[in-house]
Amino acid sequence: EQDALVIEIVEATNKRFNTLFTGRIRLDAREDNSKGTLSAFINESFPVSIDIVADSEQLSFEGKEAGEIVEITSLVDLFGLDNDIQVWITEYLSGSRYHLKSFKGHFPWDAPEVILDTLEAEVRVDDTEYTFEPGFESIKAEYTDVFFTNGILAIQPHNATFYGQDGGNSWLDINFNDPKNIILTAYIQTHAVLNDDILTLLDYYKISLPFKQVGGTTETDLRLAINLNKQEVEAKGAFIIDEGLISYDDTVFTVSDARILLVNSDVN
Repeated sequence: EQDALVIEIVEATNKRFNTLFTGRIRLDAREDNSKGTLSAFINESFPVSIDIVADSEQLSFEGKEAGEIVEITSLVDLFGLDNDIQVWITEYLSGSRYHLKSFKGHFPWDAPEVILDTLEAEVRVDDTEYTFEPGFESIKAEYTDVFFTNGILAIQPHNATFYGQDGGNSWLDINFNDPKNIILTAYIQTHAVLNDDILTLLDYYKISLPFKQVGGTTETDLRLAINLNKQEVEAKGAFIIDEGLISYDDTVFTVSDARILLVNSDVN
């Protein structure tokens, strides 16, 4: 084409990321930009297709998976995220299969580190295990939808269990926008038994309930906001027991229509 140069990439490699890629790039002199479509095989395990647009000021990209993916570290490594951010994506999250539905973003050539401000991605993870607090059992789910946008990682498990109990509609997100104050917020909405496992977790976050449940279930609507840098916790929610049995001071009581309100460490 006039005023345009088309480059066919039969095969090229990038040693830094152990990546093999092919594709086509069109250099347009009139529009002063280049556009391309690339197929990449990252670290011999991560197949993606990527559309790129570049000019003298910035690079924009958009892509999705191009084959079966069983690990996600190879892709996340490309973005040079701080380790405090990356571990929540690549180490604490695991699954049997990753479905990279989409990713996109852009960055100026003179400030590639701002990619986190524009990066968006959507991933489905099959047979998920997610650890939101090392030392405690992981959340297990049939599958999990993971979204990253505006510096926030949202994790929405489906058919989840935690210590063998139904996870209900619970989900969590992690806000990375202030690296010195990374906030993990857990939204716990389920019916569960306030047994020793759950009480131990609550105690870890300085939420001490004066009883243990030994019968029935508790409707739980709880929001925990955890500062991962400072280990500070803000809590607000309610526990509702329509009918159940609780153990208090080694005595079992029958309770009905019980409502326990929580604000930080204050229980009423």
